[in-house]
Amino acid sequence: MASTQYPALAVHKRKHDELTKEVQQLMERFREAKLVLSMTLSSFLAKWLKNHIQGDDTAMIKYVKGHSAGKAATVGH
Repeated sequence: MASTQYPALAVHKRKHDELTKEVQQLMERFREAKLVLSMTLSSFLAKWLKNHIQGDDTAMIKYVKGHSAGKAATVGH
């Protein structure tokens, strides 16, 4: 993403950082026996898959592919 100067890189990175923080919090709650992971983890992953991967990652992939294709065409000339 950085090499193609993806305009939403900072936002995308922040979302991944937030994911990491949420997972760490889930792990801590599980270790303290304050959480049953089956339903909580399932709900969390479903939300992440739907919102982030289908939205943010799909937009990023389209941008990177388009940017890379344009770069390859320029290099060839």
